[in-house]
Amino acid sequence: MKPKKLTISVGTSAYNEESNIKHMLQSVLRQQGDSFILKEIMVISDGSSDTTVQQTKIIDDKRITMYDDGKRLGKPSRIRQLLEDFTADVFVFIDADTVMKDSHVLEAIAKAFLSNLSLSLIMGNTEPLPGKTFIEKAVNNYIYARSALEKKFHLQERAYGAHGFLAHSHKFGKSLSLPREVFNEDAFFYFAAISRREQVTFLKQATVLYRSPQTIRDHINQATRHIYGGMQLKEYFGDELVDAGFYVSFPATVHLLIRQLVRDPIGYIVLKILGMYCKYRASKKNSMLVTWTPISSSKHVF
Repeated sequence: MKPKKLTISVGTSAYNEESNIKHMLQSVLRQQGDSFILKEIMVISDGSSDTTVQQTKIIDDKRITMYDDGKRLGKPSRIRQLLEDFTADVFVFIDADTVMKDSHVLEAIAKAFLSNLSLSLIMGNTEPLPGKTFIEKAVNNYIYARSALEKKFHLQERAYGAHGFLAHSHKFGKSLSLPREVFNEDAFFYFAAISRREQVTFLKQATVLYRSPQTIRDHINQATRHIYGGMQLKEYFGDELVDAGFYVSFPATVHLLIRQLVRDPIGYIVLKILGMYCKYRASKKNSMLVTWTPISSSKHVF
């Protein structure tokens, strides 16, 4: 008897992603394996004003569907649409400004679900491309340090692992109701699963590549949004659960500090100063728009 193959739907919300959308889609189409069938790739243009729609339609594959209503509703609303529309056993959400690292990413995801039928959510691994600018290298220095300590402190198993690349079981995905105004939708899914006592795992073998912000301005805008989004999550899940999800122990904090200082002391200091400023900015905002202007320097993955 042949082992079961899981069907997989891949979905993305794209706003002005003309620089990378073809690379991302091609990385999905290159996926190989015996444990899954790629059923559909759903692309929703969130009111793009560039050539995102045209670039998507250039790729001739019947599994790709492009939805474009010309409206700018925000990423959370588009993810709600994807969750409502996907039809496969597993729904994989991928940010449009990333690419799958190799041709066995979906195979790793399928095998993880097949080996644990109770699994609800997989947090894929996100790996930054080598930095080109001072601030990009400083941001990557922190990410590399956190990744190096994963085995010892399991940082990625917490909310830090929910970042731009998630796989939902059919049952879990269809049960979700993502608020249209939420900023940190990835962590929202993590906390939704944890609050329900669903099984969640971080899968390092399933990796996507992305580019960190290359300018200080872009880093400030992105970091402020992430911090604000983390604060906002407490409205839905409470202080205790969210604080526990983002908790970093003192030994882990010391190890992170030392690793960053050894590799890039100036970058670490600059990043800490910017971090304090971003926390201040986030604390002073009563509200933010989910139709924010995205940063531009991270869009050019290649």
